[in-house]
Amino acid sequence: MVAELSGCVLGEICQTVGMSGQADSNKKAVILATKKSAFLAFLLGLIFGPIGMIYSAPWGALFMFLVNSVVGFLTAGLGLFITWPICGFWAAFAAMSYNARVRRSLG
Repeated sequence: MVAELSGCVLGEICQTVGMSGQADSNKKAVILATKKSAFLAFLLGLIFGPIGMIYSAPWGALFMFLVNSVVGFLTAGLGLFITWPICGFWAAFAAMSYNARVRRSLG
């Protein structure tokens, strides 16, 4: 039997809906979300650059990879002294934004 979650929001306890479309009050589902560590995100971004940003900002990581590639090529690597630390700060900010979004959705 396939069950679907009806009207669930992150962190809520929701009733499962069976094939008949009726709510089954005996079965409950809990939607969980984990926090992301802003400190870990900062360290990963600072040490590994765009690769470390994948933890908290995958699209930002792709963007910074492209930026770092262009800047590194045009400045013979010297520009990376500016763009590399940005990865760490961006990753930390993305982790804090993610955590705030999860808290808001929980109510």
